[in-house]
Amino acid sequence: MKIPGGKKAAVLYIGYHDPLDEAYFPKVMALRLEPGLTIIRVSHDGTCPKLKDGPCRCDAEVDTELYQP
Repeated sequence: MKIPGGKKAAVLYIGYHDPLDEAYFPKVMALRLEPGLTIIRVSHDGTCPKLKDGPCRCDAEVDTELYQP
């Protein structure tokens, strides 16, 4: 569709990344969860870009804990 008088523009979004583009995401998806409410704790390295609003690229540790009220 053409917009009258419109000019093509390229936009670059800096600081945004796909939420599924994280190094720890396959680890979370591979978890076998028990029935109930489970707390998933992701611990990143100190040099992980995730700590500065970037995508995770470290070998993060993923721990689970069954919630007991």
